[in-house]
Amino acid sequence: MSRWARSRAKRFFDLVVVIAALPVAAPLCLLIAIVIRINSRGPAFFLQKRIGRHGKPFSIVKFRTMRHSDSCAANSITTIDNERITSAGRILRYWKLDELPQLLNVLRGEMSLVGPRPRVPEQQRGEIQCRPGITGAASLAFAREEVLLATIPKHHLDTYYANRVIPLKQRLDDAYMARATFPSDLRLLFLTAFRVWVAAAESEPAEDLSSDRFRETGAVAPGESGD
Repeated sequence: MSRWARSRAKRFFDLVVVIAALPVAAPLCLLIAIVIRINSRGPAFFLQKRIGRHGKPFSIVKFRTMRHSDSCAANSITTIDNERITSAGRILRYWKLDELPQLLNVLRGEMSLVGPRPRVPEQQRGEIQCRPGITGAASLAFAREEVLLATIPKHHLDTYYANRVIPLKQRLDDAYMARATFPSDLRLLFLTAFRVWVAAAESEPAEDLSSDRFRETGAVAPGESGD
């Protein structure tokens, strides 16, 4: 873990950026919440237990993108062809707008802007020493994860995710956090915005996770799974 990743300066940077973004983010979140309530039955927000720094659990906040059901057990792995995703939810997922409420998690000190994505308890391996992030090296590399996972046969999906995707994500995040600096965090934030808001319009064909290009550059697609 780099000095920056453990520093109070990183926490101060997170707070400054989030507070500065609130005048724009708050009205946008209100509008999205209204659209979600009009589009489908159920709450506007979705809460899910994730594992944070030093193994401490917390509730991550996201906009609900799937049809609400009290009887249907949530699956932590979601593919883009999931029939429960609502029409509004599909747009929110595509542009990553469902992640906006996590600014609250950053304000509460549970998350950072940049760091490894927090995982559900059953997917967590080891203990992370820093605050998990809204975006990170693995998040950027897997910007269209749900598209890739839709190409995997359903009966192989859990095994594939556990044996291929999670280890690769962890290696990407560990390597980044070991050398993270203030400039590198800024660069990753800008790259994330570019990838989501600009390059997202260009659909790339899914590539095999074992490809050298993917391992070296993280240039493949498929976003954070789990609604």
